[in-house]
Amino acid sequence: MKRMKRNQTIKTPQALRDVFISQAHMLPYAKLDKNKKKYMGWVSDFGINFKNKRKTILKLQHENDRFLLFVLAVVWSRTGPWENAAYFVSYLKHRGEGRDTVKFWKEKKNRDKEKEEKLHNAIWIKTHGSPTERTISFRKDIFESIGVLAKNWDDIENRLKELRPKKNRNDEWQEFMNYIRQIKGLAVGEKQIFMKIPLILRELRCQGWDGVPGKFCCVVDVRVRKACDAVGIKLIPNRQDMKVLIENSERVYAKFGDLYDIPLFAYKDL
Repeated sequence: MKRMKRNQTIKTPQALRDVFISQAHMLPYAKLDKNKKKYMGWVSDFGINFKNKRKTILKLQHENDRFLLFVLAVVWSRTGPWENAAYFVSYLKHRGEGRDTVKFWKEKKNRDKEKEEKLHNAIWIKTHGSPTERTISFRKDIFESIGVLAKNWDDIENRLKELRPKKNRNDEWQEFMNYIRQIKGLAVGEKQIFMKIPLILRELRCQGWDGVPGKFCCVVDVRVRKACDAVGIKLIPNRQDMKVLIENSERVYAKFGDLYDIPLFAYKDL
């Protein structure tokens, strides 16, 4: 008889929450507070450790680390396993020579060099970082997208600074999401990022940006949608529409609160 995977017995959001909380300590990306009620954020500790005991952590009170958060969203917006994005940001954080700065990525010569050496650099991070069974690779189309991000960074940063002290301003945060959505070139070719915009807001909220509405912070990508189907959370069919994105995020947040979409993301690993 074929053995049933444990997650196939999880049929409701509450059951998923319970199993997730009990197993979160075994998942490198599932960092919870001591009361196990709040997700601490993906970038609070990537779970990628180095032989010299350094960890990959983004402290979002620092501008360079905020920039790397957006880089994470840009790279993760591509197809492929999530580990590619996480290890790429870890590489930028630890390789040195200014790779974690906006200034570095504004220079075309730096982007061209990084693209040329992408295979070598992927091997470097896999060799120096935590072991993974995944084949880590950096797509050639991410480098110019990071250049587009760097070009627009001053405006992005100014908008964030204006928004941070404000609470209960859903309209202004939605406007910010729409602003990020309209920047051409952050995704493949001239395309815009979309599905991973809530990731940016979630990570800011996890690190003290209390004005970010929780209902805007759930990433409802393909992996999460499949888990929603499995536990009976009804979503609106996926369209490239910000109102739909937010509505689906709100439905997930209503079930899991400040655990956000992470129990659903973890479903296949439970």
